[in-house]
This record gives sequence, structure tokens and C-alpha cells, in this order.
Amino acid sequence: MKRKFWIVLVVGVVSLALLRSSFSQDATIEAKTKVGGLKLPDQTFGSFGTARHINKDSTFTGFVNYHAEFALWLGARNSQGKILVSAGNGNELTHQPEWTPVIPELQVETESLSPQVEKRITTTYSDAVAFEGHEPLGVRVEQKVYGFRNTGFAVLDLTISLEEKARALTDVYVGFWADVDAPNNEDKKSPANDKVGLALKGIAPFIYDGSIQGSEIPLLGAKILGVTDPIVCWWTVENDPLKDDQKYDYLQGNVPASDPHTPGDYRFLVSYGPLSLKPGETLRFPVALVQAPQISDFEDNLNDAEEFFAEELGGVALKKQAAAIEQSAALEGLPETFRLYPNFPNPFNPETRIRFDLPQADHVELRIYNTLGQLVRTLVDQPYSAGSFSVIWDGRDDSGQPLASGIYIYKMTAGEFTAQHKLLLLK
Repeated sequence: MKRKFWIVLVVGVVSLALLRSSFSQDATIEAKTKVGGLKLPDQTFGSFGTARHINKDSTFTGFVNYHAEFALWLGARNSQGKILVSAGNGNELTHQPEWTPVIPELQVETESLSPQVEKRITTTYSDAVAFEGHEPLGVRVEQKVYGFRNTGFAVLDLTISLEEKARALTDVYVGFWADVDAPNNEDKKSPANDKVGLALKGIAPFIYDGSIQGSEIPLLGAKILGVTDPIVCWWTVENDPLKDDQKYDYLQGNVPASDPHTPGDYRFLVSYGPLSLKPGETLRFPVALVQAPQISDFEDNLNDAEEFFAEELGGVALKKQAAAIEQSAALEGLPETFRLYPNFPNPFNPETRIRFDLPQADHVELRIYNTLGQLVRTLVDQPYSAGSFSVIWDGRDDSGQPLASGIYIYKMTAGEFTAQHKLLLLK
């Protein structure tokens, strides 16, 4: 395993403690919480953040003053089919995190760990406390954070379970939201200059200051560990989702199309789904949050995080429950509503699958457009019977020519129903 002193954090949560108190500049506290220039409170419940602070550790050379906030999002349909999202950064009525501690005391372990692990911190929280704008899903989270000796990353292993008394959830999506403001050449916050990049063939987004020239450009990004087909999306502050149904769309990758190379104040989201949760069932959600001085180091650190996850933590990957959803639909009969699903995989190369549901027979049009609104490919233009269907797009236009890498929009029309999603083609 490589030993780099730029950071990788395996994360899934954002700190409630951060919202209640300011960051101390005490050197002793900082030594316990700072990793790679990010100040990380040990006690975090569904929200997590960093703030500018002085580098008092002279042995650490990879210090960068990022301003960043992160949050765990979990969205699903409840037993009545209602869309609900629990988010660490609050809702449209309040910024209060929708995760609250179940066990206020954190458990800190320093013994009986693998040689490179200095400590493991466990916290437990849930979305059970209802308040204005927040309706609970009945989800509980156990978070294990690993701190390391002589290496550049920490690890958070997140176990999400549905309470025994709760009702089953379908179409579950779990995601890691990030609002990163990268520093410029003067080490100052300049969010309007930020840009989004993609590593590892599009599955690991990062944010950097677009005004910096040269090969050494500090960047901060994330990746869900153990999977190769996450949903990755980004947007600027003007398009922040506020309501649950908007956040749920974003968890599925349905966001306003934007050029990541145009400077702006960006957020990004890495998510995974659809999944299903029955009472008592659990799912695992590990995320690597990576700081590096350049893309090659960023990818090296991601690979080190994957290695630790696989070798030390068992590395069991998330698996989508599409088959279970299709089986459920078959048992209950035909689809009840029109629906266009997010494509899978996304980003993709060389092909991706698009699924849709029809509750009744109808004429269906499914077309691909570029970001200028120009039609590039007609995938479907014909009548269909009621049922669930899918179609493959190979990244080519109507003349059979391969299209350039970039963002495209696919739009479905069936009678009065219309829907669209964004997809990303990478070469």
C-alpha cells in the first residue's frame, strides 16, 4: 500500500457537532481531528464539515485550507409510495440536520486493531426525530471511522439498517453530498472559480480551483468504495435542491445539465441505487473522500483506500436490487404509473441501458439530445403494450458515428407523459 500524505477519507456522514460549536485552534485537539488539512470532528451524526485552521503539525506537508461541507442523503419510497429523503444538510424549511444521535457517547478504540490503524471511532444515529419538513423513514446508521498511522487516509464504514418496527422501503438510493470550495493560489476561498473533474473513468468526482495553472492543483473529491457503477452528478449553487422530491431526483442522477469545466460554485453527489430495505435488513455504504495535489496522486490514494476496504474490512460491495423490484412488479401486475428510470451505468462507456414503465399501451418516443438541445439519436419511436421495457444506447448518433464524450439528455414521451434524465458518455 502506498504511503502518501495527501488524504483519503472513507466517509458517509456530516457533523452535527460542527453546527453546534466552532472549531478550536488548540493544537492538541487539532492533532486528533485534522487529516490532510481537513479538520474532522470525531463525533459526527449525518453531517460533516471542515473549516479553515492553522497547520500546527510541522510534520504534515500536504496542508490545504479547504472550506467544505458533506452530508449523508438517503431517499426511498415508503409503503404508501411517498418519496422521503433524510439529509444531513436539512430541508427547505430548516437547515437542521435530519440525522440525530441514538447513542450520544462515541466509542473510541485504540487496542486490538490492525497495525496501521491508530484508532476506530463508532457513533450511532437515526432519522427518527420528526420536525418541520422532516418525516422519518425509520433508518438507523452505525458509523465506524478509522484513523491511521503513517498513511494518508482515514476510513469510515457506514452500516445503514431499517428499524424492526418500520415498514419496508423500495427504490432506495443512498448518497454522499459535497459542497467543496477549493483554495486559489493565494490560499483563499474562491468558490466562483471552482470546476469539477472526474477520475477513474468518471466514477470519482473532484472539485478544484480553475484559476490555478500548472500540474500541482489541489483537489478534493469522493468515491463510493467497492462499486464500479455509481451515479455521479454535479450542479451549481443556483440549482440546489430543497424539497425531498428534488433531492430524490438528484440521488437518481436527474440534475440540470451543466458543463463541469465552466467556473462556478459547485456541489457534487455520488450515490447508489436502486436498493430495497425490509425491517431488520442492512446495507453498507463506504465512501472515499480524497485530497491530493494532482490527479495521479488522487487516483493512487483512491486505490489505497480500495485496498484497505477490501483487505481489512471485508470489502462487500453494494448490489442493486433491480431484479427484486422487477419481480415485485410482476407479482403485483402491470406498472401502475408511467416512469423513466436513470440509465445504468452512468457515466458509461461504451453502452448504457435505459428502462421505462408503461401502465397502458401507448406510442413511445425515446430520444437523445446534446446540451444544445440538438437531437442526436432516436432510440424508440413506436407503439408498445403495457409493461416494463429497456433499451441499450451505444453512444452513437443516428448515422452510426461515435459521439464525443460529454453530457447528453434522454427524453421519453408517451401520450401526455414526458420525462428526461442526464447521462454522461466518457471515452
